Parts: sequence; structure tokens; C-alpha cells
Amino acid sequence: MPAEVDGMTQIANNIALTTDVGLVRTAENGDQMRPFEELFMIKGPMGRGLEIKPSGVHVAFCGGTGVLVFLDLVSHLLMRNIFSSKLPADRVDPQFKYLKDNFEFHLYVSFADQDQTIGLELCEALERVNVKLHLTNFRFKVRMSESIFF
Repeated sequence: MPAEVDGMTQIANNIALTTDVGLVRTAENGDQMRPFEELFMIKGPMGRGLEIKPSGVHVAFCGGTGVLVFLDLVSHLLMRNIFSSKLPADRVDPQFKYLKDNFEFHLYVSFADQDQTIGLELCEALERVNVKLHLTNFRFKVRMSESIFF
């Protein structure tokens, strides 16, 4: 039966890391390997989130997989912009009304090369939609690191 760990104090004082085929390395027993005997479920907040304010300019700089944190926001803006332009205001889902018209998100991201990109198509799609709809709530700048060496 899984043991349940609630509260940040318990998590901070007793951390187990799975390393390989049923073995676990634990901080509680002097960093020694032992057979994996219990399954632990950790519940609770997994972070503070983006804590986006509904208006103003928000700027993010990231590289590689760091862009993953922001793809939900990019997706939200894409849906918001499309739905708000195509539907009457009373039919737009309330979740798309949280961000105000003066909200802007500027995303600067760097990837090693074209093959290493993540979410590039989504960001470019939002850029195209914004151009077509004359919206300015998203600016995107991407840099491929390989290009600085040639």
C-alpha cells in the first residue's frame, strides 16, 4: 500500500530518489542503496506557477526545454485570440476573459538548432494569428545557437 507524504516539511526531511530497477537511494540512510520496499506518493503544490497578472507586459527568457513552462500560456493566448475574434463576447468562455486587452507576453527563446526546438510551431502559429487579427499581445524572438558559429 502506498505511503502518503503530506506537507513540505516531511518532503524536505525524507527524500528518496529512484535510480534503477527496484533500487532506491535515500538521504535518510546515509546515501546507501536499498531494495525498493515502499511506494511513496507526494501530493501538494508542485510550484507557484507563472502567477500571471491580467494586464501589463510580461517578459520571459529561456533556452531549450525551459520554453515548456510557457507553452500553456502561448496556447491559451492562441485560443483566446481566435475565440474572442470569432465568437460574440457572451459566448467566449470566462477563462479567456481573465487576461485584459493590455496584456502582452514577450517570449525570447534559444535552441541549439532547428532539430532541438520545442513548441516552435505553436509560437509561430500565435504570431501568424496575431498578424492576421492585428493583435499585439504576443511577441516572439527565437535564436538558434548553431547560427552564431557560421
